[in-house]
This record gives sequence, C-alpha cells and structure tokens, in this order.
Amino acid sequence: MAEELTRRQRYWLKHIQRAEQRSETLKAYAKRRRLSIGALYHAKSQLMKIGSLPRRERAAVTAAEFVPVRFESLQRVGALCRVRYAGVWEVECEEWPDPQWLAALMQGAQGDASS
Repeated sequence: MAEELTRRQRYWLKHIQRAEQRSETLKAYAKRRRLSIGALYHAKSQLMKIGSLPRRERAAVTAAEFVPVRFESLQRVGALCRVRYAGVWEVECEEWPDPQWLAALMQGAQGDASS
C-alpha cells in the first residue's frame, strides 16, 4: 500500500473487499449492511487515489463494438391522452380524441354532477 491507512480508511477498505469477495455491487452491499452508499463510494475513490485499491482499467471502445441501429417505426406505449373527472372516472386514448366528442363528454359529466 502506498501509505499507512487511517482507522477509518481500513474500516471502509474492509467493507469494499467484502463486497468484492461476495461479487456484490457496492450499492447492494451498502443497502444490506445499512451503510451510507455515498460514504462507501467516497472512501473507495480516496483509497484508489492513494493506491490502496487498484484502479480498474476501462476497456477501450473500438468502432467495431458499435452496431448501427435503424428505427423502422416508433410505437407509442400507453395513452397519449388521459381525461379524469373528479376522481370518479378516467378515459385513456391512444390518439387525441375528436374535440367535439371530448366537449360532449365533459358536458355530460357536468350534467351528471348537477343532478
């Protein structure tokens, strides 16, 4: 190790090593152990800076790893228009409804509310 570690650094290093031994992400490990994920990532960053943890080299991305993608058509998932009335009913439409139909629907709903 590059320098003598503080007690706190040894504490976090031990947790980071345990997560790696269990092949567990730091996030999952921290959650399971009720540790601060922010503190764990910060400690890892500091430990890498001082050379107590190896820096993982990222593989270089080559042009051959990119795949051309072409979208033939985009399909919308879910409703484009949603109309709710007083928490009583809701209408979802995949396309915008005809304005006259929508006006008649709302007039009918208002008429029901007054009766």
